[in-house]
Formats: sequence, C-alpha cells, structure tokens
Amino acid sequence: MMEAHTNGMALVITCAQEHAEFYSETLNNHGLSSTIEPDE
Repeated sequence: MMEAHTNGMALVITCAQEHAEFYSETLNNHGLSSTIEPDE
C-alpha cells in the first residue's frame, strides 16, 4: 500500500488484457494515469 505513496506508482491488478484495458480506461476517466504491461 505504501508503494504508491513512496514511489508515486504501484501495481494495481494482474488480469487478462481485456479486463486490464477496461480498468485502465476507467482509471484514466477518473484523472489517474495507468499503463498496461505484460506480466513478467
């Protein structure tokens, strides 16, 4: 939880790409930045 406060970013969720695109768009619509990256 403190990762976002300390680094300014944090992993929010790991899921299928279709869901990730939905969550990313929702976050962006609420003024938050987000990226979708492949799982390592």
